[in-house]
Amino acid sequence: MGPPDPAAPGIFAMADANRVRDQVTGAGFADIQLEEVTFDFHYEAFDDFWDVLVRLAGPLARALKALPEDERQATREAIEENIAPLRSEDGSYSAPAVCWGVLAR
Repeated sequence: MGPPDPAAPGIFAMADANRVRDQVTGAGFADIQLEEVTFDFHYEAFDDFWDVLVRLAGPLARALKALPEDERQATREAIEENIAPLRSEDGSYSAPAVCWGVLAR
């Protein structure tokens, strides 16, 4: 699976500040102020993270669901290994995130 098209619908579609500004301006708003808002997604355990991933992550969720069970399990194990640095001592995960806060008139 290749990288997502930044202009296509999906979880990264509004990552570019200029695109957000263009969308808000195109909707008829002015005096636009953008603020980067940082936060963390918290998951009690890897199972919680995996559940969100396979239900909500758009093209990735569809790709995961289309895999045969053995490949899905191998992918799950690889993802768990790759996000190990986000794991706390209590087994929970904290993943950094960012979004845009928009104020316009």
